[in-house]
Amino acid sequence: MDAAISRNRAGAADRPTDAQLREQIKARLPELVSQPEAIDIEVESGVVRVSGRVPADERSVLLMQLTDMPGVRMVRNSISAFDVGGQPSNLQV
Repeated sequence: MDAAISRNRAGAADRPTDAQLREQIKARLPELVSQPEAIDIEVESGVVRVSGRVPADERSVLLMQLTDMPGVRMVRNSISAFDVGGQPSNLQV
């Protein structure tokens, strides 16, 4: 499922470049998920597309934290979540 979360931000002059934003997000991933290497981040004009696999209980926190980062205009969720037992989760965010 591809869900989008949008947030109003300050003017464009206050925003980091897409490359800077991607690096900032990648640097924070180890704080947000247990398997940061399983996450792919793409940024275009402040719109963050996040994909990969995370445990179901980590997905909501990850998406909320990304949405609150300075410079992020929108988060497009392409993450698949799995229960800790390894089974896919039906939870949709």
